[in-house]
Amino acid sequence: MTVVLLAGVLALLLLLGIGLERLRRSRGRADALMAGQLLGTTAVAVVALLALVYQVPAFYDVALVLGLLTLVAVVTFARHRGSA
Repeated sequence: MTVVLLAGVLALLLLLGIGLERLRRSRGRADALMAGQLLGTTAVAVVALLALVYQVPAFYDVALVLGLLTLVAVVTFARHRGSA
């Protein structure tokens, strides 16, 4: 089971690399935001899987904070874009 979870972590880390490349090549602010949303969501999944693998409950707290920060970034962007 641990091997399967670690394989999932590696797959998600590959997706993080693809997301970073997309962020680097983004042409507009909306593209950058969506890439950032992808990175935040994927990071939450990676940390949650690592919490399962290593049996560290504090990792769930880290995943929760990452998810909330991603949400705040999206809401801030949407409000800023709506007022402009």
